[in-house]
Amino acid sequence: MTDPSMPCLILMTHLYCHYLLLTPDDEFFAQTNRTNPLSPDEILELGAIWRDLAFWGYMLGVSPNSDYTRVGDEDTRALFTKGVTRMAARK
Repeated sequence: MTDPSMPCLILMTHLYCHYLLLTPDDEFFAQTNRTNPLSPDEILELGAIWRDLAFWGYMLGVSPNSDYTRVGDEDTRALFTKGVTRMAARK
């Protein structure tokens, strides 16, 4: 990974995936005493970013002419996919 912001995005994705896994629905969607650090609009935006990153990670990974063989890229794509699926399970 040569992009310096990528490790921050991966760390935030790990943290929020665990938050989505461990937080019950009534607490996640509560309007008062919110423990969710993101607003619903921010959550949808984050899900769109994860979806796009997972899609392009997959497309680059299956291309026969791709040099997308660096170690950790498949794990990163799987992490973004996990975030999208956990977020979609909340709707």
